[in-house]
Amino acid sequence: MKIVDHYSYPAIISYFDNGSTETYFPDFDIYTESEDDKDLMKYAKELLSVLIEGILDDEEFLPELSKLQDLALQDNERTMLVEVFVPSEVNIKKNISVYPCVVRHEDGVYYANFPDFDACFNFSKG
Repeated sequence: MKIVDHYSYPAIISYFDNGSTETYFPDFDIYTESEDDKDLMKYAKELLSVLIEGILDDEEFLPELSKLQDLALQDNERTMLVEVFVPSEVNIKKNISVYPCVVRHEDGVYYANFPDFDACFNFSKG
């Protein structure tokens, strides 16, 4: 199983006359604002990181990436790819224990036998 740590999504940056900017992620239909260019990338990365972590925590699928050349832009807009690092432990949802199992096939039916079933599954309240 391949674990992905880095994610990149396209963003549309809108520049306004008052110097503020808006970063829009069309694949998620969400945006963030900043007062100037200085914090633009910081806010964009924070938003994307939190968003991806939440989606992975909810065990949902991430949307497919839009292509930069397919994004429709206004005169005051530019595109960029925003890359974020999401630690592997966010991607690992559950610990799975594998126990020895013997499977046999008889008359079109598969039978599973756990030789040490009691050791694997302890239902006592003790």
